[in-house]
Amino acid sequence: MRPEFGTAQVLTPGTEVRITTSVVKVKSGVFKARHSNVGAVYLGLSTVTSTNGQTLLPGDAFRVSFGDMTEKPDALWVDAATADDRLDWHLIFEE
Repeated sequence: MRPEFGTAQVLTPGTEVRITTSVVKVKSGVFKARHSNVGAVYLGLSTVTSTNGQTLLPGDAFRVSFGDMTEKPDALWVDAATADDRLDWHLIFEE
């Protein structure tokens, strides 16, 4: 297994940002909204919005494990209520 870290920054609210373009399958991940964010960020698929994403308020974290079922991380996107807010992420990739 191989770890990878990164940050996704939403420049324009309502415009989804892909977390990573990696297509290596991921086993688990941790996603954290920065404490310095002004508003909520939303984690989900390419159609993520404030109504269908996992909401993370500033400082909130969300952990996901895919178990025996792995997922391609390029399917994960983030949106935000406020311009320039960020989501930090840590993924564990299958190798």
